[in-house]
Amino acid sequence: MNGGEKSEKRREKRKLVTVPVECRTPGEAENFSARGITVNVSPSGVSFYTHKKLEEGANILISGNDLWEGPRRGEVKWCTRIIGGLYRVGMLLG
Repeated sequence: MNGGEKSEKRREKRKLVTVPVECRTPGEAENFSARGITVNVSPSGVSFYTHKKLEEGANILISGNDLWEGPRRGEVKWCTRIIGGLYRVGMLLG
């Protein structure tokens, strides 16, 4: 197990992909935004590194120009501090 992954529950195989992403809260009242770098991606999920701690269960929008045509909505499933202010996040895409 690594990076907060508790057990293998994936429905689809993930591809190792390293591209920049941006996250934000949905809606007009943007309470949160962060940038990160992906670790791996599948049609139903994404894992990435960021310098902001994300709360488990948070609903956020994530966008990556090289990944999707537009922002994807998803739920933070886990967020683990790696070192200092660096976190690895696992997100289920809707």
